[in-house]
Amino acid sequence: MYRRRLMGAAFFFLMATVALSAAAGFGQKVGAAETVDPSQIVARSQASSPPQSLVPGLSVIAEPTAGPNQKEPPQTARQALLEMLLARTPDAFEKHLPSATREFVKTALGVMPLQAVIGFLGDLQQTGRELESSETGPTLIRTRDSGSEQAIELTVEDEIDGGDQVDLRLAVHIYRAGRALPLPFVPTFDCRMVMEEGVWRLSELALNLRLPLGDAGWLDEVKQKVEKGTAQTHEMLVLRRMRMLLATEMTYAASYPAVGFTCALSDLAGSDAGHPGPRAAMLIDDEQASALSGDYLFSLSDCSGGPVRHFKLAAVPQNPENGERAFCSDESGEVRYADDGRAASCLAEGERLP
Repeated sequence: MYRRRLMGAAFFFLMATVALSAAAGFGQKVGAAETVDPSQIVARSQASSPPQSLVPGLSVIAEPTAGPNQKEPPQTARQALLEMLLARTPDAFEKHLPSATREFVKTALGVMPLQAVIGFLGDLQQTGRELESSETGPTLIRTRDSGSEQAIELTVEDEIDGGDQVDLRLAVHIYRAGRALPLPFVPTFDCRMVMEEGVWRLSELALNLRLPLGDAGWLDEVKQKVEKGTAQTHEMLVLRRMRMLLATEMTYAASYPAVGFTCALSDLAGSDAGHPGPRAAMLIDDEQASALSGDYLFSLSDCSGGPVRHFKLAAVPQNPENGERAFCSDESGEVRYADDGRAASCLAEGERLP
């Protein structure tokens, strides 16, 4: 049973997982819906009966079935590929694999990395998610989550019919609210279907990652994503250090109640001191107490009274024009931020960090 579930999902995963990783959080599981019976994915002739939806929320766009006095035409390579993608049973999937591959799967299943894809095809056919397939036209499969207004399309970019060999080039596209989402690359898949013993079989599968280096708009989008990812990494490190300093201030005040909080980062360190004291508490090392950390400057301010009961901690980027935020806090431990990258803005009217 384990092998049967895995094989039904494996092929579609290979063609969609690259694009899905660029759209984090595409949809959440609601519960698996009934998948398509592959026996329904057959060749259609020009009779008058309309195409039927096989499962709730699934629309199959196809030619009408043959009439009572008409011979049903043979299955096409594209119909065979759809049967693999929408396979309900392992036999429906495996019958379109070459004979050598079928024997290999039976004897060496552990060699293939299929555990990661278990249930993937079922996820695409969840309740509340629309799923359409087409035996003709540019779109092979389209799935849409009405709640998030996000959709994935598997399209046929090119098809070369060589008789007993058909080459299809497929591409993955992701949309949100009807608009295409920019991907770091454009994934395409070359599928070679070969007629073997009267059955179309997937003979070759190639993954291509196309980089449109001459597209200025695409390059600008990639640059923005890289810069945003770099800024998020910097901020994560800054927040980690800020919370460490806040915890150290609490420990310092508890260790020296007559002093209270300190307004000098160096008081929290003092690795060269012979023994800990208010001016060298030896709670953190000298590097952690440094005012400069990466591209951010840390500072303590507004300490008064004896013992000191209040303080303010700020972390600001050295170059606010780069778009990095400023962060600040006080003895409450609540961290706030300011988009303009300035300590004064953060301390006066900073937004609370979620």
